[in-house]
Amino acid sequence: MRLREFMGGIVLIVLALTTAQAARTHDPKDDLRTDAVIDNSVAVTADVSVTLPPLPSPLIEADKVLASAYFDTMGILSTNNDCSRFFGGPAAAVDAFSKLVGRVRKDHVAPTIGMGMSGATESFLNVQTKKEYRLFEKVVLNADGPFYRGHSARSEPARRLGSFEPNTREVRALIFLHELGHMVKGANGKWLLPNDGDNEGLSRRNSITIENVCADELHGLGGSQAGRDLALRVKAEEELTLPQSASAPEF
Repeated sequence: MRLREFMGGIVLIVLALTTAQAARTHDPKDDLRTDAVIDNSVAVTADVSVTLPPLPSPLIEADKVLASAYFDTMGILSTNNDCSRFFGGPAAAVDAFSKLVGRVRKDHVAPTIGMGMSGATESFLNVQTKKEYRLFEKVVLNADGPFYRGHSARSEPARRLGSFEPNTREVRALIFLHELGHMVKGANGKWLLPNDGDNEGLSRRNSITIENVCADELHGLGGSQAGRDLALRVKAEEELTLPQSASAPEF
């Protein structure tokens, strides 16, 4: 009996010493370092960007405004964020957007139009991402529209898209993303944005849809909190004044 008690005491002493040693060698900072490594890993994953393709059009080198808008939009789409995920993820979004810009031609049309696509369409499947998109035969960027110009006359109200004033970095990126929404097919098998054609009310709603999804990225181009607050208020007012329709037409 005494031997068993003696051995049991030895075991208890060893366990106590082990526990005490662990307490002395454990540094709470180790937990912080572990958490930092985990957080850093998550951050790196969230910020992974895809490699940009070669410039898809010579117009980008010849037109500084177009070039700025192209790289602003590519900067949004090539990074993992809510906006790029809406378009199928960075790889899929960059692929489709590059193809879109590759077909852009400048022209002079009605000043209320920023950009338009028409004609026959071709269907594409990104083998890497398994995402589908289409390309229109004609892609026109209006040289007289809000992409390039603000007020055409002092008495004329600004041709705002979403909550953005014309001829700004934000509105140019919004115009590109709006058109991209007509190209990319969602998980439900429908295009992300329904065809708006000559339906101005639906076109405005489509722009608001894109702005809602890509708000942080688009407003981040301006970098002004005051501008963001004003934009949110203007957007809310615009949504209240939009004509309501029973259903949106589909392609």
